[in-house]
Amino acid sequence: MSTVQVTQLPARPDNGGTLGRPMRVGCNFYPLNYGLTGCIYHYSTEVLPDVPPPVAREVFMAWEAQHASELRGASPVYDGRANTYAPQKLFFGKESTFQVDVPERGGGGGGRRPPREFKIKLFLVAEVGMEELHRFLQGKSALTSSVPIQALDIVLRHALNQKYTTVGRSIYSGDIAFNLGGGVEAWQGYYQSVRPARGALLVNVDVSATVFYRSGPLLDVIAEFFGLRSPKELRDMGPREIFKVQRFVRGLKIRVTHRRDFKPKYTLQKVSSTPASHTMFAMEDGTEKSVEQYFHEKYNFRLSYPYLPCVIVGKGANFPMEVCEVEPKQRCTRKLDEQQTASMIKFTTQRPNDRLQKIKAGMSIFEYEKSPAMQAFKMRVGNELLQVNSRVLPTPKVNYHPSSREASLAPRLGAWNLRDKRVTRGAQLRSWSVLVLAPPRSMGKPQVEGLVREMCIVFNDTGLEVVNRQPPLIPGNPQDTAGSLREAYNAAGNQAKAEPQIVVVILMNSTSSIYSEVKRTGETLLGIPTQCLLMRNVMRPSKQYLANVCLKVNVKLGGANQVLSPEHMPFLRQTPTIVIGADVSHPAPGGRSASITGLVASLNPDLTRFFSVSSTQESRVEVIDEMEGMVKEALKAFYGATRMKPARILFYRDGVGEGQFAEVLQKEVGAIKRACASLEKGYDPKITFSVVQKRHHVRFFPLNRDMADRSGNCLPGTVVDTTIVHPFEYDFYIQSHSGIQGMSRPSHYHVLLDENKLGSNVLQQMTYDMCYLYARCTRSVSLVPVAYYAHLVADRHRRYAKGEWDGSDTQSEVSFSSVDAPIYSDIKEGLRQRMYFM
Repeated sequence: MSTVQVTQLPARPDNGGTLGRPMRVGCNFYPLNYGLTGCIYHYSTEVLPDVPPPVAREVFMAWEAQHASELRGASPVYDGRANTYAPQKLFFGKESTFQVDVPERGGGGGGRRPPREFKIKLFLVAEVGMEELHRFLQGKSALTSSVPIQALDIVLRHALNQKYTTVGRSIYSGDIAFNLGGGVEAWQGYYQSVRPARGALLVNVDVSATVFYRSGPLLDVIAEFFGLRSPKELRDMGPREIFKVQRFVRGLKIRVTHRRDFKPKYTLQKVSSTPASHTMFAMEDGTEKSVEQYFHEKYNFRLSYPYLPCVIVGKGANFPMEVCEVEPKQRCTRKLDEQQTASMIKFTTQRPNDRLQKIKAGMSIFEYEKSPAMQAFKMRVGNELLQVNSRVLPTPKVNYHPSSREASLAPRLGAWNLRDKRVTRGAQLRSWSVLVLAPPRSMGKPQVEGLVREMCIVFNDTGLEVVNRQPPLIPGNPQDTAGSLREAYNAAGNQAKAEPQIVVVILMNSTSSIYSEVKRTGETLLGIPTQCLLMRNVMRPSKQYLANVCLKVNVKLGGANQVLSPEHMPFLRQTPTIVIGADVSHPAPGGRSASITGLVASLNPDLTRFFSVSSTQESRVEVIDEMEGMVKEALKAFYGATRMKPARILFYRDGVGEGQFAEVLQKEVGAIKRACASLEKGYDPKITFSVVQKRHHVRFFPLNRDMADRSGNCLPGTVVDTTIVHPFEYDFYIQSHSGIQGMSRPSHYHVLLDENKLGSNVLQQMTYDMCYLYARCTRSVSLVPVAYYAHLVADRHRRYAKGEWDGSDTQSEVSFSSVDAPIYSDIKEGLRQRMYFM
């Protein structure tokens, strides 16, 4: 479904910005011409019994075929869920229910079942005129119904949905796949969506990728999940391995292959804790048999792997794993591990020109001109990729300590280096320790001492004053991370006779659980920031690596790394202004844990000090429940740091989809205003509230090499606020960073409230300038840092969960009762005004 908003938001205050060097860029849009002038007829649609969208589409296709003569070429389109759209009124009047028979697709072995019987109910909901859409695109009126754009969006994909595997607005054929290991593979596909723009409708086309389970024998897939060469190596599965298998296969669709006449399909629910040879069930005569014995007697099937557990389906039936085959085209939504993620990045990384060629190739796959639905709705997609006007904004000057060799510089292509630079304000490191959570044989005392010497040299050269150059070195136990960290904390305090400032932790590898336990213990129990280093990076550390570590440590201790020249961002200096960022982190698909909110607020005009707060709320709820209390705390912190009340609030909200704009504006902005009013009667600072979006498919392509950076992407500072933006609301795209590898993605900013009356030039340039202030690198970043920080805070809070798994050897089945129901701690109060999350 399209999520085009129907609530009118602030209008663009001007005709777009004028700052910067103008140039033309390519953009992955194609023009869409629509000739339908009458109405679109919207029918609510229900398929009974309830089935997944792919099956529901089969039912709809069967209904179309049965009533082809009555439809008379109307070519209605169905979204697979609850909506059907037609270019003319359908033959049955206002509503009707139809019986539909769908042929059963045989399961092999030559057998077939009778046709499946369904009912399909259609009810005419609305007749929506196309004139309103035309006026909306011309910027003359708001859109009161999103039906026209939703309908055209479904028409665009209708024929493709019937032919290919669909995920959202993307289609996948499986022709281009890459094995990620662990029983899953990545498929390349194509994304397409109808988008309203200034004066026209456009089709956004992009390359997409998602993860599918590997198809084939279930045992082969499970063996691959564990990284084994053969199912024979699965012999020694214990409770923990069974638990992992259960999490992997739960919800997976399989066919069983032991019957010659038919191969029925099932959905996996659980994994038995006992092998097939000892998994017993009651027979009708009251006797008990094992699954192994039953299969031998009933089907003359001798199990090759009777020592492996069974899979449990439906109402409790047990099947040996070796008689199961994983159905193809099943999307995997679970979180990838580190190695799979790296492989996925490798698979999806494409240089801009390569991506552009694939997008053009996708247009031939779509075959829009052959779609009966496109013809019925009088739609035609152009063949020429859109070119749009853009501007490259001026680059701000970045300042370091006056003792630096080049204290003020204008970064080139969005990047600079720290050579001969000293941070703007260096902290003092007096009370600290080094905890080694790596085996002594791998990282012995001499290596740690050498690392500390190098750290002290680089830290001091970079402007962070290391007062204590011989901190305690504590060998730790990864099995008791919390106890080891407490020991290191105490050692630092005892040596310096002062409150510990930080503990540097050397990790053997990037195991998420150990890293999370370090952060949870340090920030929620001890109230101290930690700096984790991977052993592979510190055996022979480069000066550049240690300088980057210094940037993180300096801000965690209250220092400031870089600032912008005073002439930049005058809006923040003219009158007290607080800059706030907020984000919500949701659990992984299928998880039931809470959603985590993060909010970060500036404490000075240089944007080098920040207050942070986080909270938990109902799972997958995007609107922030605790916004009023969080903003109230932030305003108090700003006053405590500056002794001034903010007269203006500049708010960047990350992660909100278009369909949620109206709700966020009403609830979250309302909560901000209540927070202000609760602090003092009549206190009403002016608010500019913008949503920043990264999850979109808009890409910019330079038209020649002179307009590109080293990676072939558009130059940092490229801004687009014409042609492809909203017909009249206040939004724009900024590609604020330089590409390192692959295709860069611009950030989309959409203003939901602007009481400060910021014109395009001011808001765009200020937003871009901020992207040079991300504290832990010497590059401009892809979105405004305060939103980036809010994401880090929310992600860090999720790591505070305790007790996510509780397996037991005595369990008859692995239970999910304790999974995804973590208990979260909160950070110590003293860390809220320190950038511990860096």
